[in-house]
Amino acid sequence: MKAGETNPKAFKAHTLREAYRSYAKPLSAYICFHVRSADDGEELLHEVFIVASKRFDTWDPNKPIQPWLYGIAHNLVMNHVRKRQRRQTYASDELEQRIDPNSQTHDAEKNLVRVVLNQLDEMYRELLWLSDVQGFSAREIAEMTETSQNTISSRIRTSRIKFREIYERLVAESMTGRLYE
Repeated sequence: MKAGETNPKAFKAHTLREAYRSYAKPLSAYICFHVRSADDGEELLHEVFIVASKRFDTWDPNKPIQPWLYGIAHNLVMNHVRKRQRRQTYASDELEQRIDPNSQTHDAEKNLVRVVLNQLDEMYRELLWLSDVQGFSAREIAEMTETSQNTISSRIRTSRIKFREIYERLVAESMTGRLYE
């Protein structure tokens, strides 16, 4: 079903239904990655599609819907995080939600990755998640976050460098027994 082929309400309903089927799971992972709560993540996922329905006329049907949905999710997640910070109710959920549970990575490696991710700024964690876990291009992330593609490319590069630096430092420290001093 394409824009203009049927009535606008049917097109909207069909498009959002298909978008939910296709993108609910990765959107949920993205949201939970940031809010660190499955309950809050589920609520925000539903809110993404409520906002998408209300603002459907702002989506350009000539462009993919996925970056548009991630842009909505990004804004909702950032609002949620800001509210949580204002209330100063920092949850200390483990980073298990952030690492693919089907991964064959060893427990020690997972723990090290958790420690590294916890030491990165939120912006760098988000960019690594979107680019390296979710597989979005810099262009798609730029659309989602309403930031220039060059800025996103630079930040992704920086996030990978910072991740590698922290990872290598922690590996070296673990070999000398200083990791958790």
